[in-house]
Amino acid sequence: MVQLLETLWEASDHLCGKRLAAVLPTLMTALERHGHWQVDSDLRQKLLQISPATMDRLLAPARSAQGGQHRRRRTRVVTGVRRRTTVRTFNGWKGVEPGWFEMDLVAHCGGRMEGPFLWTLVLTDVASGWSECVPLPSRDGLMVRSALQELQTLMPLPLRGLDVDNDTAFMNEELERWCAEAAKPVE
Repeated sequence: MVQLLETLWEASDHLCGKRLAAVLPTLMTALERHGHWQVDSDLRQKLLQISPATMDRLLAPARSAQGGQHRRRRTRVVTGVRRRTTVRTFNGWKGVEPGWFEMDLVAHCGGRMEGPFLWTLVLTDVASGWSECVPLPSRDGLMVRSALQELQTLMPLPLRGLDVDNDTAFMNEELERWCAEAAKPVE
């Protein structure tokens, strides 16, 4: 069973136990549907019942064997904004109403992060799939805030909440203040 768990861990790009447990049903179904995974129903059920802490314990030798190659980079400084921000995992999106957007930046750099290039701020509504994009000349928190103000007037949905990664262009006091001070606060 550990070998199967390691296979799923590899397929998930080395997620931690908590996130792996949340994504496991979807991951296993997708692997089965595409012919990459075939496990009897009893073993499948046992894998789905493993707690996140047990997953982490069972995967510890595999993580050590990686020698740190695929460890996710930890942020060096934990800001107040990060401490105050709620973390939503894969299971946190059930029954979400329109207006909750995932937000990210896309670099148009041709694979080389040097010299000037354009960024695109992308907002995607989780419930409907509606997307809005706006170009940015640089990855900057003030520009993100300004773009959000512009996009908010163009979107057919109210902006209720934003789900972002830990990019400093998003996780900063300027954007946190803008969200809190909006006519209808943005989570």
